[in-house]
Amino acid sequence: MDHNKTYRNIINKFYLVVVCVFSAITLLPSFVIVFNLIKNGIAYIDIDFLIKNQPSITEIMWQRINNSSVIDGGIANAILGTLYMVSIGMFIAIPLGIFAGIYLTNSKRTILTNILNYSFNLISVTPHIIIGLVVYLWIAKPFNTFSALAGGFSIAFITFPFMTKQTITVLNKIPKGITEAGLALGLNYSSVILRIVIPLAKRGLLAGAFLSISKALGITTPLIITALGSSYVNWDILKPTASLTLSLWNLFNNPNMINFMWATALLLLILITFFYCIGKHLNREWEKKII
Repeated sequence: MDHNKTYRNIINKFYLVVVCVFSAITLLPSFVIVFNLIKNGIAYIDIDFLIKNQPSITEIMWQRINNSSVIDGGIANAILGTLYMVSIGMFIAIPLGIFAGIYLTNSKRTILTNILNYSFNLISVTPHIIIGLVVYLWIAKPFNTFSALAGGFSIAFITFPFMTKQTITVLNKIPKGITEAGLALGLNYSSVILRIVIPLAKRGLLAGAFLSISKALGITTPLIITALGSSYVNWDILKPTASLTLSLWNLFNNPNMINFMWATALLLLILITFFYCIGKHLNREWEKKII
């Protein structure tokens, strides 16, 4: 008996060590990324960085000619442009995603629901550049301009299936007995959904919305051919607009702006992490109450 117990303890400790080692290997890339961003970017995030526009190439060259050791400027245009286009995208994607999720959760399997499910899965795996091309043909080309509207639509296209899946996941966690009890009380199906299910699911849906925003903040490729970018703060929905991801790409190609690139990357990671953590926290709190 003692021999068997000793053997089991050795095996348990061996697997514990294996799990710890592989967990550390899995987490290592994340720690390396965060460490490098903080190390190279934190020193350059200040008030000027947040409230001034990104300098143009001409302005950078002029500052270099005048022997300026520090490039004056910021990324206010990119911060506000990102919030602007993400707001447009979420204004479209969140309500559509919730409605689609409700429909797919409460409908029997038909040809239409199968097509919708297949379409959402297809959009989820479609390369973002293709979605950008479609939005360019639908919006940017007819209006003959790159714009915040086109950028917002490309964000909506990508986050719409994600929000739909989040809604389906949330609604499937609500006990079926609640819906059946509502129907037993004489309410019709629409009333049960609107007056019972949605109020119960609202915090879970809010969590899905925050997770969608965190996903939208990182979208880059379609914005290159829909929003294009801008050196100035733009509030015109039909004019080219900057974003943090576009600025990051432009800064990467400019050797004079490497410090700005690290700071922009760190700020973008902070924003994505912020919305992601809020979404996860809301979802966890909602699951404690509903399950």
